[in-house]
Parts: sequence; structure tokens; C-alpha cells
Amino acid sequence: MHPVQMVLLERSSFDTLRAHIEVGEPVLTLVATDFLPYWTRSAFHAVVVVGMDDENVYLHDPLHPPPARAVPHADFLHAWGALFHSAALLRRRLTGTKSG
Repeated sequence: MHPVQMVLLERSSFDTLRAHIEVGEPVLTLVATDFLPYWTRSAFHAVVVVGMDDENVYLHDPLHPPPARAVPHADFLHAWGALFHSAALLRRRLTGTKSG
């Protein structure tokens, strides 16, 4: 059994993302790059939300080197909303569990 479990958060809310970030759980999100200010091409893409503050969401993007990219809330919400607010958590599976 793989030591990592994926938990889908389909059609989740911004508050749900914030709650996971506040307890140290990065969230994998699907976005349309048209709305991300640092992208110049249109694509469906996965990024990891690693932080947020009153103005920005901070993204680790596998196609852009660190550090995390600051994206204004409105831009992120448009990008994320274009793909139905799809998100997932990757969690370490607790030892001794038998769930798939």
C-alpha cells in the first residue's frame, strides 16, 4: 500500500482551502492559466497552494521555479473556478490503516 493518500476536495470553497493551509496542509488545485498573471499561454494546469494572506494566494508551480508565486485572490479564484474549484490533499497514510 502506498504511504500517501489522496483526498479529493471537488467544488471546494476558498474558505476550505484557507482552513487546510492554516493547519499546514498544502492543497493541489487545478487552474486555467489564462487568469494567472505570470503565465503567457492558455492551459489547464495543476499548482500547489502553499500559503495565503489578505491579498494573495501563494502557488508552487511545477513549470516555474521557486519561490512560490504570489497571485491576487481575484485572479486565483477565476483560474480555479474555471475548473470547478477542483482540489486535492496529499496526506501521509497512517500506519496500520487498510483504506484504499
